[in-house]
Amino acid sequence: MAVAASASAREGLKPSPDMGKGAALLHHYRGRNGCRPPWSSNCATTSAATSQLEQPRGKESSEFTHRWFHDTFISYKQADTCHFVSHLHDALEQNKIKALVDYKLERGLEIATAINRAIEQSRSAIVVISQTFVSSPWCLDELDKILECKEKKGQLVFIIFVDVDPREMRQQSGPFTLIGQSEKGFGQDNADKVLRWREALRKASNLTSCPLGNWY
Repeated sequence: MAVAASASAREGLKPSPDMGKGAALLHHYRGRNGCRPPWSSNCATTSAATSQLEQPRGKESSEFTHRWFHDTFISYKQADTCHFVSHLHDALEQNKIKALVDYKLERGLEIATAINRAIEQSRSAIVVISQTFVSSPWCLDELDKILECKEKKGQLVFIIFVDVDPREMRQQSGPFTLIGQSEKGFGQDNADKVLRWREALRKASNLTSCPLGNWY
């Protein structure tokens, strides 16, 4: 289900400018779904959806525990979405949704380990995909991990597109031709990783999403 930002006007939903960017997004989602967003652990439809997801099978599932410590993990690139994510995080917390962002990660752990642990311990994930997100190996690794948890643990995943066309993501065109290229020296030796990231982006393009453009 794709949620177009302009739908708020069509359906009579008019988020006030002083609501805050994150609060406006929550207001917009509620208007279309009559419920708290899918990353909320207290939403009745979330519980129903979770029960319908395929349960992990085989030895691979033993790598994970099913104890949730956070309602949602927010994956984003600071360069162009940090202000939006700050508003979104505040709005989630105000709605009693325990959201985790990178600056709240446990100190003392190697960063990649801390991020992977945080993702595994989250009931759901919100992925804010922007132009700098798709060129960042760190962000793409997070997306790959999130989709792994979706497949093995039934983690709920919600995609927010910021100034990115979801169609370009499916077609791997536009900014998506620069996948993983923000690091110097990133090239042929990492071809396998690039293929995995492209597949992760393709899968993510088919998930529940909200294209914001410059609406926020």
